[in-house]
Amino acid sequence: MKSKTKISLIILIIINVLANILTFCIEDGISTDARAIAYFTIILFSFIHGITLYNTKTFLFFFFLVMLVSYGLEALSINTGFPFGNYHFNYAAGFRLGKVAIMVLPVYFSMAYLSWIIAHILQKKFSLNIDKLSSITLPILGSFVMVMFCLLYT
Repeated sequence: MKSKTKISLIILIIINVLANILTFCIEDGISTDARAIAYFTIILFSFIHGITLYNTKTFLFFFFLVMLVSYGLEALSINTGFPFGNYHFNYAAGFRLGKVAIMVLPVYFSMAYLSWIIAHILQKKFSLNIDKLSSITLPILGSFVMVMFCLLYT
């Protein structure tokens, strides 16, 4: 990874941490802006890191796969209550496709991507080539990491 890319990723992490601190420490309109900055920086981090680590075609396949699955599960849950329970998005959530707020899908993607990377780190699988056992254990571990993120941010 080039040093400019590393520096960019570190700067995004710092901005994200500061934005998250503001989100949790301030109870007015600034916290909403800080949360938007936190989401934007983590999405941008995921794109830069993913395109740098994987080739663009593989990364975009992962991106669209996660977006499709996320949309499907959100729509299913909003309409039936399964698997996430009964809920709906308020009008502040912005543009929707059906009943699903589109703005949540890139956030889900970034959390899924980071969960995937963390699963690699936890299993000490630093190569892009994974064995058959890891092709099963990495997604399972990544799912648990994703649930941890969801519990932390809801």
